[in-house]
Amino acid sequence: MSSEIYDLLVLGNGVAGAAAASIAARLGRRVGLLARGPADRGSGWVDWLHPQAAAPLKEAGVPLADVAGSEIAAIAFHSDDLRRRAEGPRIEGVHVAELGALRRALRDAARTAGVDLIASAEASDVQCEEESVRAICTGGRELVGRLLVVADGADSSIAGRLGVRDPRQRPVHYTSAQAVFGPAAGKGRSEPARLQVVLETARPMGFGYVLTIGKRCAVGLVEPMAAEEMDNRLKAFAARCAAAELLPKGTALDDTEIRRRRTPRGTALDYETHVGKRSLVIGDAGGFVSALSQDGLYPALVTAECAAKAADAALRERHAQDALQMFDALWRARLADQLRLPGTDLKFLTPMVFTNATMATRMARAFLLGDNL
Repeated sequence: MSSEIYDLLVLGNGVAGAAAASIAARLGRRVGLLARGPADRGSGWVDWLHPQAAAPLKEAGVPLADVAGSEIAAIAFHSDDLRRRAEGPRIEGVHVAELGALRRALRDAARTAGVDLIASAEASDVQCEEESVRAICTGGRELVGRLLVVADGADSSIAGRLGVRDPRQRPVHYTSAQAVFGPAAGKGRSEPARLQVVLETARPMGFGYVLTIGKRCAVGLVEPMAAEEMDNRLKAFAARCAAAELLPKGTALDDTEIRRRRTPRGTALDYETHVGKRSLVIGDAGGFVSALSQDGLYPALVTAECAAKAADAALRERHAQDALQMFDALWRARLADQLRLPGTDLKFLTPMVFTNATMATRMARAFLLGDNL
């Protein structure tokens, strides 16, 4: 049993966990970060980064320039049959980001800030007591903190045990699959990126995309399907895109690794609260993923910042639990619209993208900025 007592224990060293740990440490708190897996988990996965991500990254000690790749200079939309096409407007400040590099930068920043990185530590259970929280790790090791932040991903079992989510609740989880081709981008970042989105690939909320940066290309699908079904779905989608010349010539998925992850799109709004006893749930573990675009990076960074500041305030109060409640108000003020499903039937809206320039602009802002339709 460990005799060390941390101000804050953080479960999970992904984007949300590492950012929360780094921000809390920079606020003067003693933080223990339980790293279930390596920081480069997800290496190779390419995503796009919201322009406002610069602020929480700065709070975590990571300059945007260190993790932002090429800027997305153009976005276009295609119908599922690839017969209709519409150009969206250029939206400044949206950059490509490589997930593994972002995680490593945040973990390095956390170390620099004095975070105690506890490697290969997966919490199998937590016990929230009146004055502290105890994390029981695989192998029997126990760690104690005054407060707890749960950021261990979409498959978190701890979130349900804290009472912030009904364990009987079974929200629809989407699976995101992606394959990346071509050489990694260099430091020059001179080549602009182009995003092409194929709408309604499976149900109104399914979509595919092709993200091209010079000779590098990522092709992906987001659909409400089991992970094991997605490989063949992605191969078929890529073949259709190649036939329509949306992919660089010679691109084929035969020998390319397909990566998959669960995407709890917009499910954060189904929770009554993300505040448990002396604990907060953030990132994918709390369903903080944009409902339309599947963006989880910006919500992860925002909820990390909100959690670190709520925890810091709670640690200064006699009754910490009351102060923790501010977390729900903080994240809702910044993310609620981005997480909310569109209020209008997408079956009605989607055809308008190809006939109405205003609708194409709204869809572009929804995908790249998280604006609600």
